[in-house]
Amino acid sequence: NTFRMIKQDEFDISSKLHTIVRGEDEAAMVESVGLALVKLPDVLQRLAPDILLVHGDRFDALALATAAALMNIRILHLEGGEVSGTIDDSIRHAISKLAHYHAVCTRSAERHLISMCEDHSRILLAGCPSYDKLLSAHQRDDYTDIIKSWIGMSYD
Repeated sequence: NTFRMIKQDEFDISSKLHTIVRGEDEAAMVESVGLALVKLPDVLQRLAPDILLVHGDRFDALALATAAALMNIRILHLEGGEVSGTIDDSIRHAISKLAHYHAVCTRSAERHLISMCEDHSRILLAGCPSYDKLLSAHQRDDYTDIIKSWIGMSYD
């Protein structure tokens, strides 16, 4: 999980907050967001961040972005502007609207944020760290194997 990856990269973790109530069905997600919104102000006041990096489109990220926005903490949203056609879009776009800065993966995502009236000067076309890691883990000219590996196809 993300926590282990952060520790593995030798970053300090100043706070860890458990907010998942009882799974990830619709009602549980709402309860988890509510619990996070109750707990986050204390954590954010103690840490007093200059800026928060909020990644993606999960309900827990929405809770963090909501709390930060209400507490006047600047937000950098990673991977906003993407479109998947699911509920994730609504959550992702809500986070993007709460964010002050955006690091996007694609030109399409950049255009989408601009169409949402986000300030172009606050959007960075940064690429996608997941894709970069995928490409660096294999021979760059062996795209067939990369794609097969990425989507979990066997190498028969």
